[in-house]
Amino acid sequence: EIAQCLVGSEMCIRDRYQGCGVGSRLLELCKKRYAGYLNVVLTSYREGVPFYERNGFIADRTQEAMRFIPPSSGETGL
Repeated sequence: EIAQCLVGSEMCIRDRYQGCGVGSRLLELCKKRYAGYLNVVLTSYREGVPFYERNGFIADRTQEAMRFIPPSSGETGL
């Protein structure tokens, strides 16, 4: 069985449109489109968590975000 996986990019709403329901509407459309998937997982900055919780997502407090920092010049990155 092949698991369906949705990999997205970023969703950014211009400041002047924040609080107008644009982001919530986009999430609603995405949730409808991918309703048959086992899980829809997203990552967010901590500041964005309340927005996603208001839109039906549950924060997974067992995970910490990790980020990749490219090696500075001269380092191999291995």
